[in-house]
Order: sequence, then C-alpha cells, then structure tokens
Amino acid sequence: LFQHRQAMANVPPPSSRSADETEADAAVLYVDHAGHPAPLGLCYHATASRFLSSSIDDRSSPSTLTEIDSAYCPQCLAFHDAATASGSELRGRCPKGGCRLCPLCGAVCGVAILPEEDGDGTKHAIVYQCGYCQWTSNSCSVSAPVSVGEGGSVSKEDAAGATEALARALADRTEAVSGDANSVFAKLVAGWGERSRDEERRKRQPEESATSRRGVSAAGEGWGIDTLEEAIAEKKKDWLDVRQVIDGIALTKLGPKEDVVAEVTPRADGGGPRPTPAQASAQNAISPAIVSSISDLLPLPVPLRARKSRRCRRELAEGRTGILVKPKVNPLEGDSSLRSGHGQWWKKDSSAVHSVPRVSVLRHGTATAAGSRKLHALLLSVRNPTLNSVRIRLGPSSTPTGREGWVDPDELDDVLVDGIDGRRVSARWIGGNDDGCGGGGGEGDNGPSLPRPTETAELESVQDAFLEMGRGRGGASPEEVESWDAASVLAGNRDEIPFLRLIAAKEDKAWIELVVAEEGEGGSGSDTLAGASHVAASLSLMIEVGEGSWESSLVKRQPPEKEGEVDTVNFDLVVLW
Repeated sequence: LFQHRQAMANVPPPSSRSADETEADAAVLYVDHAGHPAPLGLCYHATASRFLSSSIDDRSSPSTLTEIDSAYCPQCLAFHDAATASGSELRGRCPKGGCRLCPLCGAVCGVAILPEEDGDGTKHAIVYQCGYCQWTSNSCSVSAPVSVGEGGSVSKEDAAGATEALARALADRTEAVSGDANSVFAKLVAGWGERSRDEERRKRQPEESATSRRGVSAAGEGWGIDTLEEAIAEKKKDWLDVRQVIDGIALTKLGPKEDVVAEVTPRADGGGPRPTPAQASAQNAISPAIVSSISDLLPLPVPLRARKSRRCRRELAEGRTGILVKPKVNPLEGDSSLRSGHGQWWKKDSSAVHSVPRVSVLRHGTATAAGSRKLHALLLSVRNPTLNSVRIRLGPSSTPTGREGWVDPDELDDVLVDGIDGRRVSARWIGGNDDGCGGGGGEGDNGPSLPRPTETAELESVQDAFLEMGRGRGGASPEEVESWDAASVLAGNRDEIPFLRLIAAKEDKAWIELVVAEEGEGGSGSDTLAGASHVAASLSLMIEVGEGSWESSLVKRQPPEKEGEVDTVNFDLVVLW
C-alpha cells in the first residue's frame, strides 16, 4: 500500500498512463441518507434498501450507530464478550502475564533470559524486555529465576513456568506499590457509602415533620440567628469532620486560593531521569500510586481492541434491525489456519463495495473560455462489482445542492476522500448557483443547466482481472477510451453544456464523458471556500431494478407510474477534481 501511494504521488501525464488508471487528485463520493458524502469504501447498503449509509461519524446526525459486541487482545488474540472486557476485573486490558507494553515507548514487550551476577556465581533470570528501546523490567525489580541447562538451553516446561512466575512477580510488585492507595480508596468508598445509607434512613424517619426540616419548630417559631448558626454548625460537623468515618484517614479541604503541592518521595538512587507526564499518567491504568522515578514504571497490560457492529439509523427508525456489519467473536475465525470458514470474517457484511457500482475519475482537464468562464472535461468509469448484470445510467442529481436533504456546502470545506490514508481536501461547488452543475436551471427540469441522463449501459458480471490475464486476455479498454483527451473534447464546439455522454461499454465496465462549466470564482459557499483546492459537481447513479438487473441487491421492483418507465434506485454522487 505504501509503495502504491508513493507511485500515485508522481502521476505521469494522461497520455502516458493506462486508460484504467484513476486520477490521484480526483475522487467520487457517495451521499448517504443523512446528506454526508463519503468514499464508497466507507458506505454500506442494507439488504433490499434504496439508500446508502456511511461510517462518517465526525458530522452532525450520522447515518449509522455502532455497538461493541466483543473485544480481543491484538497480541495473543484471546477474545472476551463486551460485559467481561469492560468489567472491573479486566477493565479493557488483557489479563495474560505475557501481554505487556513497554512503559517508556509503548512497544510490545517480550520475555528475555538474562544472566545475573550474585555472590554464588552467575544465575539467569527471566524479565520483560522491549525490543525497541531495550528497556528491561530489572529497572523496576520485576524478574523471576529460571533454570538454564548446558549450552544456555531452556526447556519449554521451564520457560512456561518462569513466565508464570514473572507474571506473579509483576502482580506482587503492583500490589505492593498500589496497596496503600487502594486501601485508602476502599475506605473512602465504604465511608461515604455508610453516610449515604444513614442519610436515606434519616429521610425515612416518620417523627420528623416537614416544618422541622424547614427550620420551623412545632410551636410555630420561625428562623432566627441562633437557629441558622446551629444549622451551619451541624452541617460542618456532618460533612467536614470525616476523620472517624473513614477509619482515621484525614482529608484536607483546600480553599479557592490555596495551591496543591504534591509531596514527592525522595528517590533511593539519589537522582536519575524522571518520567514524562504521559508515562506517569499511563501507570494509572494499573496503579494509583505516585510515580516519581523511571524505576517506578511497571510494564503495562495490552489494551483490548473492540469488535463493533454497525446499524443503520433509518432502518431502525422504520422498525427493522438495520444491521450493516456484524463481526464474529473469535478474531481468528476466517483465517486460513483454521480448518473451515476461510475468508468468512463477518457474520454479516453489507459494505457497498460488494453491491454498488463504483464510479471513478480516470482523466480530467480544464480550458478557459470567454471571460472568466472555465470548462472542465472528465472521463468517468463505472464498474460492476456483483456477479449479476446491472443496467446503469448517469444523470443529474435527484436532489440538487441547496435543497433539503442534500449536502451542506460547508461540509466540503474538510471532506474525507480516501478512507485508507485519511486524506481530506477542501472543495467548492462548481458554477454560479447551488445546483452544482454550472448553471441556474429550475427545480426538477432538464434545461440547459442540468445534463441529460446518458444512455443505458448494461454491465456484465464482474470479471476477475488475474483470471483474464491467465487466459491470455489483458482486458484492454476500447479505442474510444484509449484515445480520449480532455483538450480535444474542450476544443470542440458544444452547444449544450453541461452534458453527459456514454462513450463505450465493455464487459463489466462503462466509460462516460462529463463536461461542465464554471462561471468565474463564484459558487455555493464561495465566501468561506474561496481558497478551496478542488471543485465539485453533483451527479446521480441510476440503477435499474428488475428484469435481470441488480438482482443481488434484493430490492423489490416497484410498478412504474407511467407506461414505459423503469424502476430505478438513485444514488447521489459528488465528483471532486
């Protein structure tokens, strides 16, 4: 992946690239039902649904929600259910003694057998050792003896026993460091719990009347200075004098102008480096004790990783389960090391990349017309990812920009265009108004401002590129695609701009030409996005349903309103370049 990204960073001129190689600075985003544009790899298509959902969670009103099903350790791959992983015993950490992180750099620690010199000669001990910064647990006095045979060999039984002994030594060291602090905390909890129960019992006493609780005596006497002073003194006695409540542990109440000064215990070594704030705070996961020296840092348990399921909010609102992704509990399930279930990593996976045709920008170019008007020409490709044939068209967006349910122009200020490397860009809608297609046509018409839909292209089932190469067929693109050049297209005399045109269709792919106009530097959100690095246009991917088209989606065909019409599922697109 790294080599691929580096190769795409130095993109050669369009004439020297393959016809199927996409532009590195262009992207096509799919709009979910909440109006958030997202890459196809982050979109989901629920079974028999006519809209998309996405995993974009950093915007208001996300289209999906997540639930934690289980958790696993990335080091030993042991897994636990959600209740056990988040319980007080594990607290989101792996309980195994061999799964530890370096307290200095955070890398995974291994176990190593090191020689130790003492009065009886050379002995060996097993310790935690970081392979990155070479830290060892000898610095925090955590080790365990191990028997080493001739030639420095250690049997498997001795190694396993020594590892368990090392884990027990770490547990004893942690208990010795945090024992006092845990005792104080437990006494605090018990003391305040007892006071809470006493308060509940006091409230349930029937002999105390409402008037006495308000400070009014039974004789009808109201508040007085003496009564007020007695009440304040009683509260101070109840809530500030807690020395006897928590078994002799004194608490100090600081005023607003007092400073908290932490008393640091002098170090036995008389000096040495102190831990950084991040290293000291990381120790709170295992011990509440104050860390004042590097020798106080203990190996950290490996945090568990959550396995999440994702549901569609719109499906849930309509009374359906809406499950989009459901992982398996065992993280190894689906691995080739098991006897069965190879490649079956999920109980359910409704990722849109498996069912929705992928639209990509292959090439694009820009030319300046009269005045400040710019013309943009793009070559788009549409590929069928399913094992059934699909009939598609591209046309104007079903919900143009600026209308309810469409993309907020401000969302394009920092929009995610690559779900793998997290690349984000800023973009503005093309054109001088809010339709995103370079014109000002009326709502719902197909006038000069909106491109007419393309002809219908039938895409065959997906072709395995490696299988085709093995059969001696390289899958070359049609001549119209190989010879397509943006400058030649923009040089021609076009009376109707913007426009869409189907260039060619072959097997599981179709190629479509898009030409749009940009009227100056204006556009939707131009005040805040004047310095945007990209421009954007809106389109709609129209997929026919029924009569052998897109049967894998399980979408039920609806009867047409007029004779001769076909039922289509429309997915709104945002094209960035």
